[in-house]
Amino acid sequence: MKLFKKPLSQQIVEQALAPVVSTSRIHGISITKNQVSLILEADTALSQEENETQRRQCINHLLNLGQIKEAKIALTAAKGSLPQDKQTPPAGKTAPKPPTPRHVPHIRHVIAVGSGKGGVGKSTVSVNLATALARSGLSVGLADGDILGPSLARMMGITQEPEVENQQMIPPSHHGVKCLSMGAILGENVPVVWRGPMVTKALQQLVFGAKWGSETQPLDVLVLDLPPGTGDIQLTMVQNITLSGVVLVSTPQQVALMDVKKAHTMFNKVEVPVLGIVENMAGIQQADGSLQPVFGASGKEGNIAHYAAETHIPFLGSLPLDGALSTAGDAGSPLKEGQLTDIFDDIALEIRQKLALN
Repeated sequence: MKLFKKPLSQQIVEQALAPVVSTSRIHGISITKNQVSLILEADTALSQEENETQRRQCINHLLNLGQIKEAKIALTAAKGSLPQDKQTPPAGKTAPKPPTPRHVPHIRHVIAVGSGKGGVGKSTVSVNLATALARSGLSVGLADGDILGPSLARMMGITQEPEVENQQMIPPSHHGVKCLSMGAILGENVPVVWRGPMVTKALQQLVFGAKWGSETQPLDVLVLDLPPGTGDIQLTMVQNITLSGVVLVSTPQQVALMDVKKAHTMFNKVEVPVLGIVENMAGIQQADGSLQPVFGASGKEGNIAHYAAETHIPFLGSLPLDGALSTAGDAGSPLKEGQLTDIFDDIALEIRQKLALN
């Protein structure tokens, strides 16, 4: 018997969960035809097991509505337990100083992959760079920072939600890389319609609320795939996390490079080292090995390499426009061999050297 006959709405979801948890602990409700997804804030007065019991009770209450087939609820840390949970200062008071970057426990290095814009293959570079670093013998993690448009779960072939242990998510390991993405937690077909503060909190939860390594076996490198842009979300992350550096990604097109320059400026202002720049979609490879440009001049004399030389940042390499990359991403299986894999291996080796992970 259905509890409600009206079309499913946020109000109905909150009413269904009211016997279990307070509305103030429920965030980011997303409703599709057959699925409800939301974030449940943990109660600090309860144990991890009790919070997990509440999460399961909430799922059962939603399924008992009879109007959905699946309910996904992600349990996050309580308010104030993550860095930069700060309030707007009262009128007349001085705004707080920028936060001091915080080291992620049991991780030797966190490197970000950014672009300043979308559509340049930043996530593709993140996935294949992470797997290349893992092939080189390092222990590697991969965090999907694009909360509003997560794609790494699909590209890494991850479908299961992460397990929770002592209020920490345990990242599942695929292709030799530990990976967390909201695409696996909430489902890849669920739109994440959240405002900025909720997005930044979820992003920090993926990084600080997970057990990436241990005291005896720290993770060598965590690759953080940043969302596109240079706004509040990106700034909050780079100001809160101690980053060993950032890898910039651009296509040869001037419009793409224009936004990468903005990202470069942002990282300089917050004193995050730029490890180098990768040129993606450099052109279509011809039979003789040359590249036929598609989006503009590429290669050693192209726009990206010229900018790298001009700004004294390493030019890490050019990736041709190759359907194998997108096919592998759609199949959830990063490339394992071939020319493109060799290029990523060379990039990984250079980054290892810069981080002194030899």
